[in-house]
Amino acid sequence: MSHTSSTTKLSDEVCHILDEFRRALHDNAERPYWTPTPEKGEKSTTPAWREHVAQLELISIGGFYHSPAKPALAHNTHAHTSKQVNATIESNIAHVFRKGEPTFLINANGSGKTALLLQGLRKHWGFYLTPFSGEFGSADLREFVLEYSSLCGPRHSIPHVEKLFQRLIMAHLLLLHAFAGTVGVTLPVDKARDLWTSVQISSQYGSDFPLRLWKALDEHMRFTWDREETIMRDIVSSLRGLLGNDDFQLFCVFDNSDFCQNRYIWGVDIDNKEDWKNVISFFGDACNALPWLTPIFSGACWGVPSSVKSSITVVSSTGASSPEHVRAFLRSYLPPSFVTSDAGQLLLERAGAWLRGRHKFAAEFVQFFLKGAPMTVVDAPHTYLHRFLHSQVHFIPQDDVELVVDKGTDRDFLWMTSTFEQGTRERHFNGSPQARAILHHILYQYLVLGHSKSATLGPDFSWLVYSGLGHKLIYNSDQPAFASAREHAILLLSRIFATPRGPAEAFIFPGEEAPEWANRYADLVELRSGVWDNGEARYRTARHADYPASAVLPLATDGTSYATALSWLRHEHETAFCLLPDPTAFIFALRRFDGDYLWVIVRVGPSGHCGPHKGGVGRYFVGEDKAADTSEALALLATLPNPCKALGDLPVLEVAMPNPDANALNRLERIDDHRWEMYTLHGPPSLPKPVHYRTVTVNPTLVQFTEAVLEEATLTEREKNRSWILSRMVANIVGETSISPDRHGRRRKVVSGLSQCYARESARSPSQSGAQAAEPDDLKDANPVSAASASKRKRSESSRSGSDSTSDVLDELPPSSKRSKVD
Repeated sequence: MSHTSSTTKLSDEVCHILDEFRRALHDNAERPYWTPTPEKGEKSTTPAWREHVAQLELISIGGFYHSPAKPALAHNTHAHTSKQVNATIESNIAHVFRKGEPTFLINANGSGKTALLLQGLRKHWGFYLTPFSGEFGSADLREFVLEYSSLCGPRHSIPHVEKLFQRLIMAHLLLLHAFAGTVGVTLPVDKARDLWTSVQISSQYGSDFPLRLWKALDEHMRFTWDREETIMRDIVSSLRGLLGNDDFQLFCVFDNSDFCQNRYIWGVDIDNKEDWKNVISFFGDACNALPWLTPIFSGACWGVPSSVKSSITVVSSTGASSPEHVRAFLRSYLPPSFVTSDAGQLLLERAGAWLRGRHKFAAEFVQFFLKGAPMTVVDAPHTYLHRFLHSQVHFIPQDDVELVVDKGTDRDFLWMTSTFEQGTRERHFNGSPQARAILHHILYQYLVLGHSKSATLGPDFSWLVYSGLGHKLIYNSDQPAFASAREHAILLLSRIFATPRGPAEAFIFPGEEAPEWANRYADLVELRSGVWDNGEARYRTARHADYPASAVLPLATDGTSYATALSWLRHEHETAFCLLPDPTAFIFALRRFDGDYLWVIVRVGPSGHCGPHKGGVGRYFVGEDKAADTSEALALLATLPNPCKALGDLPVLEVAMPNPDANALNRLERIDDHRWEMYTLHGPPSLPKPVHYRTVTVNPTLVQFTEAVLEEATLTEREKNRSWILSRMVANIVGETSISPDRHGRRRKVVSGLSQCYARESARSPSQSGAQAAEPDDLKDANPVSAASASKRKRSESSRSGSDSTSDVLDELPPSSKRSKVD
């Protein structure tokens, strides 16, 4: 071997394997790309389709573990995507591949970690190792882990086992040197790295060379450890010359490190006593002992071992959370003529909404039609997406009910597996209060806002949502504080005021008795711009329990920006609540039965430490901009129609509320305590009259009772085996997409001209023209004078809108029949 000193002689078996590897490289210099083979019973693919697939130049994987050949989409990812998407991918790669800085890429299963790592290896020289017996990669690392992490395996000192592992690295070094000396020097650097990555993951280059070479080295190597290190340094020095890079650095990717979770390398210390070391720590230390090698780990569902936390950088962004990422990926594999068509545009729009966050789903969707009969994909793309989503994530997108050919029995409503439903129960996570708090945080945000502002979990929590809605909950290293106190409080107050209730019942006032005005019953209302015929302000009574569980019903507007808060005060948002720029506060309006109105501003905080702002009401409208002028907000508050005069010139009641989840550990106990009240008294218990409150405070007993009601609703199967809370949350999640039903269950308009793209599929579906139900009243008029006329207006407007419907408006979906009130 010219790369080592003349005294070095590798065994004949090692040289034989290297020669065999060189012949395989020569034999596959022109790579045989993957071609689609139709499944049994399917129509043959068309010549045009086969030509299109050939132009994609997809390499094959499979064979190491007797799996059928399939296209290596993870390797080809982003090869044909837009410059904008590629720029994002390159930025993510730069955060992972850092010379001399070990990195841990943690994200959910199927989120695109492997795709990102393989793209990184196309830009940096290195090795791809995986302990997981998956679709590609060598089996050498898996065998090493199984052998030396077994309690029944050979016992050596940990440093000795590290030397044995470096021998495995030497096998990959020798193969890279053979590659560089055979074909690598004849190609441009980028193409050479691309080919080297293909060699490491594709079965088309023959048997598992890394495994065979490592076994041969392990059996025939007769050098001292120092001598083996010298051999590796000589190989690296030779590679610098062959690959033409003085600043040469190799990366060693340990993909699918989940396999090593809770595994240890077992050995003995100098006193022959049992010794062990975490596998990840072991790999990191072994690589760090080689100055020319930087380790990169990837995995899901678990944290970084404490022994390496201080010496490793944790990242998690793969780029797959962007809908455009998915669309660009699919666009690079679909025929250009289909992509530019209306059907292709709508498919990309919907796929971006439903497949984002799980790159694996997007890749498998591509394989779903690449291997089949392409004409069915072109003719019925939405049926393909419908069936694929149901098979992969176990729910049906409601926005394709009108688009699919085969509706079957599962077209009733968007749903998911029981896994996520069980996730709302304490016992599902073995009593973990942290897991429950995180899951409730996500739940409350979807229930209250109709979307999640920050449903982004840190890498340690990806195990929470592996199935069902996992692809919607994207993880990043910027873990938010899961303090959903405001959302939780809004959900509770929406239930407390689901029936008319006096402020004196909902809130505890300082002193022995509440003021007289607070005893009058009041309704939670959504104020609207304009007035009724009799001059009274327009409003809708917001009784959350009256809405069907399948209606998309955001309760609150995210007014954390001052401009949004002002627009809500102008009644430009159809929600009963509004989050304020102050991260602890929200606002809503009550209409007393006397006909006057008042604002209620609730400030949520730790028990005993929350109360009105000392700087006055204007401080609630101050967010990140501490110097914001809040005069306009105060002016809008003062313009409340027919204000409650008992509150003075500014009709605002400031209320304190301790964090609803402050006693999360005792949640189940509270439910048990209040269970008899629901079943026997059919209502809340007698309300306390504490005198120690210094400010108006939400009644804690009523809060605990309402929590018990909500918890019972979660655990009770209602409406065809669907719990109400989860049904509501799923409906709100559907509301995130631009072509999903709006908050009242109606179809939104889509881009003009796209309606024809699904006409062919709709024509093949049973007619639904007679199945549409009447639209529910948007406003509940409490004015006796104008109730009848408003009802007539509503019916006539509904009739006119039905007759004037245009082709670019999707048919409205009728809301489900109203469910019985939970409370």
